[in-house]
Amino acid sequence: MSQKKTTKKKLLDKINSIFTQNPHNGFTIKQVQKKLGKKKYYKDEIIEALVVLEQKRKIKKGKDSKFYSKSKNKDQAASLKGSSVNYKETIEGKVDMTARGAAYIISEAVEQDIFVDKDDVNRAFDGDIVKVQVFKKGRKGRLEGRIVDIVRRQQEEFTGIIEMQKGFAFCRIDNEKMPVDFYIKEKNIHNAKDGDKVMVQMIGWPKNQKSPYGNVVKVLGQPGEHDVEMQSILINNGFPLKFPKEVLKEINKLSLDIPQDEIDRRLDFRGVPTFTIDPHDAKDFDDALSLQCLPNGNWEVGVHIADVSHYVKEGSASDKEAMIRATSVYLVDRVLPMFPEHLSNLVCSLRPNENKLCFSAIFEMTKAGKVVNKTFARTIIFSNRRFTYAEAQNVIETGKGDFAAEILTLHKLARKVRKKRMALGSIQFDKPEVKFELDEKGKPLGVKLKVQKEANQL
Repeated sequence: MSQKKTTKKKLLDKINSIFTQNPHNGFTIKQVQKKLGKKKYYKDEIIEALVVLEQKRKIKKGKDSKFYSKSKNKDQAASLKGSSVNYKETIEGKVDMTARGAAYIISEAVEQDIFVDKDDVNRAFDGDIVKVQVFKKGRKGRLEGRIVDIVRRQQEEFTGIIEMQKGFAFCRIDNEKMPVDFYIKEKNIHNAKDGDKVMVQMIGWPKNQKSPYGNVVKVLGQPGEHDVEMQSILINNGFPLKFPKEVLKEINKLSLDIPQDEIDRRLDFRGVPTFTIDPHDAKDFDDALSLQCLPNGNWEVGVHIADVSHYVKEGSASDKEAMIRATSVYLVDRVLPMFPEHLSNLVCSLRPNENKLCFSAIFEMTKAGKVVNKTFARTIIFSNRRFTYAEAQNVIETGKGDFAAEILTLHKLARKVRKKRMALGSIQFDKPEVKFELDEKGKPLGVKLKVQKEANQL
């Protein structure tokens, strides 16, 4: 064999070895040249060798212009024997990032979490839904892999501290699990000053950059200030501070006036004594109670829930936003509502002395508390009184006050139903709740336990 052929064969073997030892990685021509080490090979020689290996089906060229191994590494494939995944299988899961930058992928497809080294997280963030390629069982039998694609970002808005540089800035993200700072171009700083806490939106991550690019969308204020930190809590947990414009436009069109044809379609409870019982600082009243005595001597108890579905139609912008939010979020000093306040605190709030649309559960009960009939229907109600828990409790304890007869009757019926329910094996889930007392600036003054009394159970 000539010297020239020997050299070519050695080069082929070396390049082939690079791919067989790294079956899950792709390499460009330049990266192959670098991995060949100290001995210098011309680019044309490497391209020629890659073409030969591709013709022999040892490697293949991907859409990203990188070359990949086509042969399976038997040793690594064998190391997965006994696990619930196959070598090179791609699994979808959620990223649980560590403070050091490595990650674990939590997936229903496998019983154990998949470890991903920090060099293989592929620009994923904590909470992202990703595709991970499992390539081996490592020490102590744990699965190891690399993230090959980001299916969905958990969030793209974060809070952090601006650190100004000449002509640009970095944003140091609050979340300790964020492995990188955000690079902010001068045009995207938007009046933020050095040391400000800001809300930054990720706008891209060029392949040749170590940091994602960000855009300052809001200057929150100085770190440590109460309102600033409360906003940060919401943003960093993925809760949007504002509603989209199309949602606000849709909701603000809703009227308090109820058309007569809608009233005609519903059971009318406006003549039945009805009231709400809520915390003293509640702003939206979403349920009410009614009571009336029937001609046969039984009691008719109505539990009325605000009929949001009348106003929020399936598939509307408001409906889609509510599905994303899923619930209202209650912090110590504020509420982030599932719907804009025009709907939650006005249109659908069962405020006293206003006609309101509801979906109701109506029960006919004997004086002994036995349910003998029940109905579920769309209704219209008129709340006669708004009670706080303390006011309703005072009526229960003293027997005096507005709608005392109705509240005391409901209390007696509730105790009988509750006693029967507990006798049948119901679990008591009541637990102490903490209530913080704040001053006008939101500074905590004290803390106390909420006491659950009969009015809360009513």
